[in-house]
Amino acid sequence: MKRGLSVFMLVIVFCSLLYGVHYLVYFFLKEQGALNVKQIIITNQNYVNAADVAAVSGVRYGELIFNFDLEAVAANVAKIRMVDYALVERIVPDTIKITVYERKPVAVISDGKTSVICDRNGQIISAGTSPDLPTISLDFPLLIVKETVIGDEFVIAILRNLDAFERKNEISRVYIKAKEGVYFILKGLSTLFYIGLKVPDADYLKRLVLTGDKIKKEKLSIKYVDIDKASGIGFE
Repeated sequence: MKRGLSVFMLVIVFCSLLYGVHYLVYFFLKEQGALNVKQIIITNQNYVNAADVAAVSGVRYGELIFNFDLEAVAANVAKIRMVDYALVERIVPDTIKITVYERKPVAVISDGKTSVICDRNGQIISAGTSPDLPTISLDFPLLIVKETVIGDEFVIAILRNLDAFERKNEISRVYIKAKEGVYFILKGLSTLFYIGLKVPDADYLKRLVLTGDKIKKEKLSIKYVDIDKASGIGFE
């Protein structure tokens, strides 16, 4: 019994000494400024300015590296419109690393007066247009909620399907007409493809580009194709 108690006391003394040594090392490094932030590393960004990330992060040079809540820093960075989310790491003794994951632009949405670039969830990345993205043209006013996101579930569903479609870069323009439905124009073709009063899913998008391939290959002169009736040019 006494032997067991002695071992227990030795363990307590050892743990106390270990804690004391760690605290003394920490206190010494802290007093010397060795644990103050000297470097902020920002990685993985393509469009977002690194200086903007550092500015909104809340991390300040010269402050104790343990003074920052990493989740709060990530939340601050995510306030940048182009940023989807961020991962923040504390690299002792003096570095904070921020890995930025940007929103991926999927399409331009325009109602003739307002044009915005959006991601797959309808989040507005920026105002303006881009020749590298499909343009979704509306014949009704564009609904924007809180100045940051598209408020039309039909449009958002199309954005998500476009984002998942491997050949979306071949799509030039999507027309959404409130009373008529959805039309497409492919790059390099003047043919107008009609989808109907439905959200074009993966099957419709695949049929769209395959029909376009056939028109190009056979050099057909076709002004209008109803995708539901595409069997007229070789698709069942």
